[in-house]
Amino acid sequence: MDKKAQMFELVRQWRNSGLTRKTFSKKHGITEASFDYWCSKHDTEQKLLNNQPGFIEISSPLPPVVGEKVIHPQIEFELSSGLRIKIY
Repeated sequence: MDKKAQMFELVRQWRNSGLTRKTFSKKHGITEASFDYWCSKHDTEQKLLNNQPGFIEISSPLPPVVGEKVIHPQIEFELSSGLRIKIY
């Protein structure tokens, strides 16, 4: 078993253990900082595997309005991932 698989297995065990990260990592001879790193890496990979976006779209059915004037975006970015960022 490679290091990544081993650490991910420990993360899964920790989540089912009911112990704090500090207690669990100490019990397994891992520094708390190292275990935090692997927990974060595990969570990021799981989001990617589950196709969960890091951002969610929040939109209004109406365009932004100031007074009676409809405001259009001044700058709009569209990333290769499909994410759009509009700056008004």
